[in-house]
Amino acid sequence: MEDQLFQVAENTWAITLGLPIVRVSEVRPPETSAQLTLQASVALPGVGGGTLVLSCVPEWAEVAASIMFDLSRAEIDEGLRDDAVGELVNIVGGNLKAILPEEVDLRPPVVTHRSAAAGTERGADAERPPSGSQGAGPATILELSCEGSPVRLAFYE
Repeated sequence: MEDQLFQVAENTWAITLGLPIVRVSEVRPPETSAQLTLQASVALPGVGGGTLVLSCVPEWAEVAASIMFDLSRAEIDEGLRDDAVGELVNIVGGNLKAILPEEVDLRPPVVTHRSAAAGTERGADAERPPSGSQGAGPATILELSCEGSPVRLAFYE
């Protein structure tokens, strides 16, 4: 699953953003993970489904939104950043859906903001799906980098 998820992400970044995304081999320290405060998730309910979560720093989401909406970075606000990461996780989720062994649905994306300092979140979802929900099982987690910024893509079965 890890290689398939990376291939889908790599193709999505190349086609949608025109940017390379690379795997980061080492585990990120907690302080770097705490910076990944912007998260978007899509549920893929059904047998063999789960929840896909994209986590990134707001500054990288601003770059992605600037490219996707053909605007200067100065014109990007929180809503456009949210739209960009929501759309990216939705595209990856749709392509992942096509390669999963069983038929699953694709739900609309949900965007969440977490406070790195307080460890709190604002929005409807945390990075890890709630216990007992679709996607509460084993995870495939990709630590990635795009334009020097940390990005995490996780699929919870």
